[in-house]
Amino acid sequence: QLYQIAKDLYETSLDIRVLESTNDNPGTRSVMVKFRIDFDNRDY
Repeated sequence: QLYQIAKDLYETSLDIRVLESTNDNPGTRSVMVKFRIDFDNRDY
C-alpha cells in the first residue's frame, strides 16, 4: 500500500527496509516492526 500511495499521489518511488521485527508476547498475534523508508524528497 505504501508503494502505491507514493506512486499515485506523489509520483515517486520508495525503498523500504525492515530494520527490526519482534514478537515479545508469546501467544499473541501482535508483531512490532521497525522499518526505514528512503525516497527522494528534494522537491519538498
